[in-house]
Amino acid sequence: MKKGGKIIWGNGAKTEAASDTSSTEDEKADGYIKQRFEVEGPATVDGQQFAIVGSHPTLGGWVKGNALRMLPAFNIQENKRVWSVTARVPEGERLEYKYVLVSDNDSAAIWESKFHNRQLTAGSPKVQVDRVESFVW
Repeated sequence: MKKGGKIIWGNGAKTEAASDTSSTEDEKADGYIKQRFEVEGPATVDGQQFAIVGSHPTLGGWVKGNALRMLPAFNIQENKRVWSVTARVPEGERLEYKYVLVSDNDSAAIWESKFHNRQLTAGSPKVQVDRVESFVW
Protein backbone atom coordinates (compact mmCIF):
# COMPACT_ATOMS: atom_id res chain seq x y z
CA MET A 1 0.00 0.00 0.00
CA LYS A 2 1.38 3.42 -0.87
CA LYS A 3 0.76 6.20 1.61
CA GLY A 4 2.22 9.71 1.46
CA GLY A 5 5.25 8.80 -0.69
CA LYS A 6 6.04 5.75 1.43
CA ILE A 7 5.31 2.12 0.78
CA ILE A 8 4.00 0.26 3.81
CA TRP A 9 4.19 -3.53 4.03
CA GLY A 10 2.45 -6.02 6.30
CA ASN A 11 4.54 -5.31 9.42
CA GLY A 12 4.25 -1.53 9.09
CA ALA A 13 7.91 -1.21 8.07
CA LYS A 14 8.38 1.67 5.68
CA THR A 15 10.42 1.95 2.53
CA GLU A 16 10.73 5.12 0.54
CA ALA A 17 9.87 5.31 -3.11
CA ALA A 18 12.96 5.62 -5.33
CA SER A 19 11.70 8.96 -6.63
CA ASP A 20 11.61 10.54 -3.14
CA THR A 21 13.88 13.60 -3.22
CA SER A 22 14.20 14.59 0.44
CA SER A 23 17.53 16.15 1.39
CA THR A 24 20.48 14.37 2.97
CA GLU A 25 20.13 16.49 6.12
CA ASP A 26 16.49 15.43 6.51
CA GLU A 27 17.51 11.79 6.06
CA LYS A 28 19.98 11.88 8.94
CA ALA A 29 17.94 14.03 11.35
CA ASP A 30 16.56 10.97 13.16
CA GLY A 31 19.73 8.85 12.79
CA TYR A 32 18.24 6.90 9.89
CA ILE A 33 19.43 6.98 6.30
CA LYS A 34 18.13 5.74 2.98
CA GLN A 35 19.85 2.49 2.03
CA ARG A 36 19.23 1.29 -1.50
CA PHE A 37 19.45 -2.41 -2.32
CA GLU A 38 19.73 -3.59 -5.93
CA VAL A 39 19.92 -7.19 -7.05
CA GLU A 40 20.33 -8.91 -10.37
CA GLY A 41 19.14 -12.48 -10.45
CA PRO A 42 17.56 -15.30 -12.35
CA ALA A 43 14.37 -14.75 -14.34
CA THR A 44 11.11 -14.82 -12.43
CA VAL A 45 7.78 -16.20 -13.59
CA ASP A 46 4.46 -14.37 -13.58
CA GLY A 47 3.32 -13.86 -10.02
CA GLN A 48 6.84 -13.78 -8.51
CA GLN A 49 9.01 -10.89 -7.44
CA PHE A 50 12.22 -10.33 -5.53
CA ALA A 51 12.11 -9.19 -1.91
CA ILE A 52 14.67 -8.62 0.83
CA VAL A 53 14.42 -9.77 4.44
CA GLY A 54 16.93 -9.19 7.19
CA SER A 55 18.00 -8.58 10.75
CA HIS A 56 16.54 -5.09 11.29
CA PRO A 57 12.77 -4.60 11.75
CA THR A 58 12.78 -2.29 8.71
CA LEU A 59 14.03 -5.28 6.69
CA GLY A 60 11.30 -7.54 8.06
CA GLY A 61 13.06 -8.91 11.15
CA TRP A 62 13.78 -12.26 9.41
CA VAL A 63 10.05 -12.91 8.89
CA LYS A 64 9.50 -13.86 5.23
CA GLY A 65 5.97 -12.49 5.37
CA ASN A 66 7.41 -9.08 6.27
CA ALA A 67 10.01 -9.02 3.49
CA LEU A 68 10.29 -5.76 1.55
CA ARG A 69 9.13 -6.32 -2.00
CA MET A 70 11.44 -4.95 -4.66
CA LEU A 71 10.52 -3.14 -7.86
CA PRO A 72 11.84 -4.38 -11.21
CA ALA A 73 13.80 -2.32 -13.70
CA PHE A 74 15.56 -3.26 -16.89
CA ASN A 75 19.17 -2.29 -17.53
CA ILE A 76 19.12 -1.81 -21.31
CA GLN A 77 22.89 -1.31 -21.60
CA GLU A 78 23.65 -4.67 -19.99
CA ASN A 79 20.42 -6.46 -21.02
CA LYS A 80 19.66 -7.40 -17.40
CA ARG A 81 16.68 -7.17 -15.07
CA VAL A 82 17.53 -5.47 -11.79
CA TRP A 83 15.25 -5.33 -8.74
CA SER A 84 15.54 -2.54 -6.17
CA VAL A 85 14.13 -1.13 -2.95
CA THR A 86 15.16 1.74 -0.68
CA ALA A 87 14.75 1.29 3.07
CA ARG A 88 15.30 3.68 5.98
CA VAL A 89 17.77 2.07 8.37
CA PRO A 90 19.90 3.31 11.29
CA GLU A 91 23.11 4.84 9.94
CA GLY A 92 26.18 2.72 10.69
CA GLU A 93 24.22 -0.31 11.90
CA ARG A 94 25.49 -3.70 10.79
CA LEU A 95 22.72 -5.36 8.79
CA GLU A 96 22.35 -8.97 7.75
CA TYR A 97 19.96 -9.89 4.96
CA LYS A 98 18.98 -12.34 2.22
CA TYR A 99 16.92 -12.12 -0.93
CA VAL A 100 13.76 -14.18 -1.39
CA LEU A 101 11.39 -14.78 -4.26
CA VAL A 102 7.82 -14.15 -3.14
CA SER A 103 4.52 -14.84 -4.83
CA ASP A 104 1.86 -12.20 -5.43
CA ASN A 105 -0.51 -13.88 -2.99
CA ASP A 106 2.21 -14.49 -0.34
CA SER A 107 1.58 -18.25 -0.50
CA ALA A 108 5.25 -19.10 -1.08
CA ALA A 109 8.67 -17.64 -0.50
CA ILE A 110 11.91 -19.12 -1.79
CA TRP A 111 15.22 -18.21 -0.11
CA GLU A 112 18.34 -17.44 -2.13
CA SER A 113 20.76 -20.36 -2.10
CA LYS A 114 23.71 -18.40 -0.63
CA PHE A 115 24.55 -20.23 2.60
CA HIS A 116 25.69 -17.27 4.72
CA ASN A 117 23.71 -14.10 5.31
CA ARG A 118 24.78 -11.06 3.34
CA GLN A 119 26.22 -8.28 5.52
CA LEU A 120 26.40 -4.52 5.18
CA THR A 121 27.09 -1.52 7.38
CA ALA A 122 24.22 0.88 6.67
CA GLY A 123 25.35 3.83 4.57
CA SER A 124 28.59 2.28 3.35
CA PRO A 125 27.89 2.14 0.43
CA LYS A 126 24.57 3.99 0.04
CA VAL A 127 23.67 1.68 -2.85
CA GLN A 128 24.37 -2.01 -2.32
CA VAL A 129 24.44 -4.02 -5.56
CA ASP A 130 24.22 -7.81 -5.32
CA ARG A 131 23.76 -10.80 -7.59
CA VAL A 132 21.71 -13.92 -6.83
CA GLU A 133 22.66 -17.07 -8.72
CA SER A 134 19.84 -19.38 -7.59
CA PHE A 135 17.14 -20.05 -5.02
CA VAL A 136 16.30 -23.11 -2.90
CA TRP A 137 12.95 -24.33 -1.58
